[in-house]
Amino acid sequence: MEKWPDVSGTPHSNYERLAENPKSRDIHRPLCDLYKLAPKNTLGFDPGELEHHFQKHGGRLHVATKEEYEVRADEMFVIPRPSDVEECLRPDGDLIRFNRTTQEYGVIDVDRVIRTFFLPIPCRSLSVENRLPGRCHNERSNLAYFKRNCSRRFI
Repeated sequence: MEKWPDVSGTPHSNYERLAENPKSRDIHRPLCDLYKLAPKNTLGFDPGELEHHFQKHGGRLHVATKEEYEVRADEMFVIPRPSDVEECLRPDGDLIRFNRTTQEYGVIDVDRVIRTFFLPIPCRSLSVENRLPGRCHNERSNLAYFKRNCSRRFI
């Protein structure tokens, strides 16, 4: 299985080819009405997953549409990686990024399809009655959550 290259330096030739030929990125989904709402750094979400992720996470990110949500998620994986963005590669090939400034967290798979994008919530920051399973994490900070997830394997 091909592993992700270190994207902290010069763009890898595969990324350069994607930048030169934007039509090769996503031939299986209809294009957004406005080019600015089309993913540019990834292949976007799997079409069957976008609505679910938008409904679950879009409100907290203050985006009005699923297209805006997908663009925000896509922007997380811009190359070169901004200096305030942490990055790691999971053992299964997923690439995770965490923005220390905005606290945004995103994951793309080895094929550059977005798995998720959201603002993590430490459970300790919520009242006990609002600590719902799957809605918050038990790490001391969002950065600690990112670091813990770097070693997790999802299949």
